[in-house]
Amino acid sequence: MLKTDWNDFHALNRSAARKSAALDNAGKAAARLVRIVTTSPFMAAALVLILHHNSPGALHSPLHVALSILGLSVLPLIGYPLSRVLPPFKGKGRQGERSLTIILSVAGYALCAVMAFGFNDAPIEKCVIVTYLISGALIALSSFLLHFRASGHACGVCGPIAALTLLVSPWYLLGGVLVWAVCRASLSLKRHTLPELVAGAAYSVVSLLIAATALGIWP
Repeated sequence: MLKTDWNDFHALNRSAARKSAALDNAGKAAARLVRIVTTSPFMAAALVLILHHNSPGALHSPLHVALSILGLSVLPLIGYPLSRVLPPFKGKGRQGERSLTIILSVAGYALCAVMAFGFNDAPIEKCVIVTYLISGALIALSSFLLHFRASGHACGVCGPIAALTLLVSPWYLLGGVLVWAVCRASLSLKRHTLPELVAGAAYSVVSLLIAATALGIWP
């Protein structure tokens, strides 16, 4: 009788362990999905399209919409596959991927800034691009000089939400739930620490306020 009870106890433990592992795997899969759909290039493209749709005149022309997406989204995005084939970054895993993506991001932001100021674009378009340029420079400075991995992901999610809140409508502040989801997912997958996430989010907000103040949009 005691042996049967002991076997039953072990069977229940094994069943509970399997269920726990399944839930853990499901949670990690959900966290990965959150991080994929909220990558900085996707969020930047969403920001440009929302501004173009909801704020007529915010971007100079449809051509500038396309060029902004190219510089803010496409160029940074190709860093992910390129890091697997370019010799300086190949074989370095996520660190190589992150380094190349930061470099291409700052390059794309700089090209967009040349376009925006060269064509004397609308203040909102300039504000968005300068925000990306400053925040990208801060992420690069942290990563390459200070060796502090401030979260570019948190920066890339918080920035567009802050920009839409300031430039379009306070209702976009509800998008803060995405910031929470990204932080939770990043912590769950151990991609970043809480200070790294807070720093990345703070970089974007500070960059936005600097750009908006310099261009006379805020306060």
